[in-house]
Amino acid sequence: VFGYCSVTKVNGEDVVDKQDDHIDIEEVEKAAYKYVMNSRKGGDMHRRDGDQPFHASDMIESMVFTPEKIEKMGLPADMNLGWWVGFQVHDEDTWKEVKSGKRQGFSIHGKGSRVEKVLT
Repeated sequence: VFGYCSVTKVNGEDVVDKQDDHIDIEEVEKAAYKYVMNSRKGGDMHRRDGDQPFHASDMIESMVFTPEKIEKMGLPADMNLGWWVGFQVHDEDTWKEVKSGKRQGFSIHGKGSRVEKVLT
């Protein structure tokens, strides 16, 4: 299953999430690299297996689209900035939820520090 797990700009406009937060693409890129180096495990609805996330899938693709990468690849300058991922789902129940359309997006599980910033 493939898609964006975090988008910071659409059509050049900043994206504000459901928690009223905006994450700079540079911070998304740092988080993505840490995730790829240290985990690559995908869960399902933040479900836990003891003190660890439930392991429903494994990351098979990761690309953070930054302005610099978009330019170097010759992609349209107005394309979304964000983190594109792919996961191979190996948990049968989770895969059924994906195929039925009940799982239609990704959610990043993590923590960060809030910094007040005026968007321009």
